[in-house]
Amino acid sequence: MKFISNVIRSIERIEQALGIFLVLAIVAMIGVQVVSRYFFNQPMAWVEELSTYCFIWSVFVGASIALKQDRHIAITALELCLSDAQKRWLKVLIWISILTFLLIMIPHGYKVMQVEVRSNSVSLPVDIPRMWFYSLPLTLACISMLLTSIVGLCQSFLSAINATTPLVVNTKPDNLI
Repeated sequence: MKFISNVIRSIERIEQALGIFLVLAIVAMIGVQVVSRYFFNQPMAWVEELSTYCFIWSVFVGASIALKQDRHIAITALELCLSDAQKRWLKVLIWISILTFLLIMIPHGYKVMQVEVRSNSVSLPVDIPRMWFYSLPLTLACISMLLTSIVGLCQSFLSAINATTPLVVNTKPDNLI
């Protein structure tokens, strides 16, 4: 379990670096677009499309990071009414729900990739299959979240059985609303 937790932490660091790169790339491209459009009267059509693709990637990378850090939005009304033991079993149920959703999404993402590989980007200077911008980031994020969910489920299940707090729970005060 420790090995897979280390692998997930390594994946998270890669995702964080990719997320930072993507946001910086968006800012730089939009900055260049503003300068070229308003100062040189020469807009570049491909900048908006590439910025959109970077944004799509950053959304899915961010979703994966948020799951690893337990930072997704949570509705805690039910949890406030439960005992500690019930809360632990609720967490197991939540991880099972997430796993089920991801196991449905991954094959569908792969099917969509097979369709999107046949069409290319519209205004980029090079022909790149649309798969790289839509279904691939979705599928990769789902695979990353699947690994996280497996570990989260195992830790939550052990926590529920042993009546301990799971290791993946983020108890930082800034995580609370």
